[in-house]
Amino acid sequence: MFKNKTGTPYRLSAAGAYLSTKAIQRRIDQGIALDNTDLPVTPSYVSQVDAVSGVTILYRSKWLNGVVISVTNTIALTTINTFSFVQTTNKVNKYKLTFPFAETNPHDINEAYKTQSPTAFNYGLAVGQNTMVGVDCLHNMGYRGQGMTIAVLDDGFADVHIDNIYDSLFYKTVY
Repeated sequence: MFKNKTGTPYRLSAAGAYLSTKAIQRRIDQGIALDNTDLPVTPSYVSQVDAVSGVTILYRSKWLNGVVISVTNTIALTTINTFSFVQTTNKVNKYKLTFPFAETNPHDINEAYKTQSPTAFNYGLAVGQNTMVGVDCLHNMGYRGQGMTIAVLDDGFADVHIDNIYDSLFYKTVY
């Protein structure tokens, strides 16, 4: 995590350089002002971290103002922590989830977890998550996702980049 975005070449007044036209219009439509969290991570900070021996940049987060890295040795972290712009370094944990349903018929699971919502949708095993974030309410209000950009914001998809079951996430479809 970085302390600030000092030295960034990006400006809030020129958001088109780092936000899509659609994102900018959505902000205007919803009355959401741009702020520093919208600015990309300061490129020189990323370059300096990337230049440390044994470091691979995996992901940049402008909203969290930091990078996710892979390191081959602890010396790399020690070096990174000496940079004046670094606020903190934390290990990103990796979890393996096991489900108690391994021997259960998927149809039985689907029926057991069928939503009690007044919508016509069967959320299956995701009924808890969908209810928690209000998807059932959105469905009841008539929202179904047509014409919307949907993002998956979840760290729970193990091997998403190599498992064939997730292939459709990477296909671009034009309607």
